[in-house]
Amino acid sequence: EQLAPLATRLPALATADGCPSILRREPAHLYFPLAGFEQRLSPKFRSNLQRCERKAGGVELERIAVPDRAAFDDALAIEAMAWKGAAGTAIETDPRAEHLYRAMARLVGRRGRGALYFLRAGGRRIATLVAVEDRHTLYALKIGYDPAAYNLSPGHLMVWKVAADAEARGLADFDFVG
Repeated sequence: EQLAPLATRLPALATADGCPSILRREPAHLYFPLAGFEQRLSPKFRSNLQRCERKAGGVELERIAVPDRAAFDDALAIEAMAWKGAAGTAIETDPRAEHLYRAMARLVGRRGRGALYFLRAGGRRIATLVAVEDRHTLYALKIGYDPAAYNLSPGHLMVWKVAADAEARGLADFDFVG
């Protein structure tokens, strides 16, 4: 089985940048096909998403192909707000991981192969998602949300909106990477 170029190139770039990495096969992880995904959602779940969106006064997806420092700083702060910051798994808790994600976002963004997403409600950013993509799949690498907005299910709303955007742009799968 041939590996995707991203699977071979990214570890090499990370290693060259002083961030040793390994490539290993893992069990399959969660993904879903994008074509018609909304129709496959349970009516109750779809209704809950719509209710959360109304409760927020509407939400807006912000997609930044090549994030600047300030946007990435916002993403890191949001990602660390909830349990990830307390558990020490947030990107910003490891300087090497932070460097890797910043460099990767710039690299894949310039090549049209990734983006930094924000979900906005009431004019403010309440969730973030870091993604890379190939011509077929959007890979959700990291997601985080502001716990003050937990009652809006910001993670679910984010995945819903990013999946709709990816489907509209012609991608076929949404992969949670694991």
